Amino acid sequence: MASPYTILSALLLLFTFTVSGFAQFFWFGSPEAILAGSSSRAWTLVRTEGYLANFPMCSRPVVYRFYRDGRLTTEECVKDQLITSSRQWQLASRNTVDALIKIDDVTYTFRIKSDKENPGKMRLILRSPSISIILPVLDQEFLQSE
Repeated sequence: MASPYTILSALLLLFTFTVSGFAQFFWFGSPEAILAGSSSRAWTLVRTEGYLANFPMCSRPVVYRFYRDGRLTTEECVKDQLITSSRQWQLASRNTVDALIKIDDVTYTFRIKSDKENPGKMRLILRSPSISIILPVLDQEFLQSE
């Protein structure tokens, strides 16, 4: 059996990580306000990290616009044509260090962080769910554009 000192140390360490994670995430306000502002906010994809696969690059940036009412519009190029599509989003969980957001039927982990290169702007990181060990986990990093 572990000593009370070991258990107390482990709990203190867990509490420290949890509080620092919540502080980083909720520093700017509610997740809805961060994603959509007072009515809507656009986020431009600036970096995608894929694991286990290569993805073709596009000449135009991908833009996600989150609306406070749960709508999401995406602008992306397909065969060099700009395609706009409508989707739905909602918070799936606020109770973890990494918050969860559901876009249509897919749940992503997301994080918000300050952008060091553009003071006053934020970055949004969406991580796709892990479906299989052989399929890639995808991180998409967006820069607040409005």
